[in-house]
Amino acid sequence: RRQRQMCIRDSNEAAPLLAAQYGAEIQFDTQSQTPYFTYLDEAGQPHEVWFEDVRSAQAKFALLPEYGLLGLGYWNFMRPFTAGFSLQNYLFTASGLG
Repeated sequence: RRQRQMCIRDSNEAAPLLAAQYGAEIQFDTQSQTPYFTYLDEAGQPHEVWFEDVRSAQAKFALLPEYGLLGLGYWNFMRPFTAGFSLQNYLFTASGLG
C-alpha cells in the first residue's frame, strides 16, 4: 500500500518537475479529474503526488454553471499556480462568468 504524503513547500508548478526528476509518468484520474504520479525516492520510499493543473482546474470551474453555483473559493496561498490563476481570470469576472 502506498503512503500519501503532501509537501507544503511544493507547488502545483513544481509537481511536474518532481515527476521528471524521478522519471515518473503523470497519470490523470478521470473520476476526480486530477493529475497524479507515483515514485520511489532515494531511500526506496514510495510517494504518491496529487496536484492541480489546468485540466483539473477547468473541471472544477465547470461545476459552477453545471450546478447553478454562484461562486467559488480558491485556496492557494504561497504556492504559485500561474496557469490556474490565468484560467480563473479568463473565465470569471468579479460579477460572475466572463
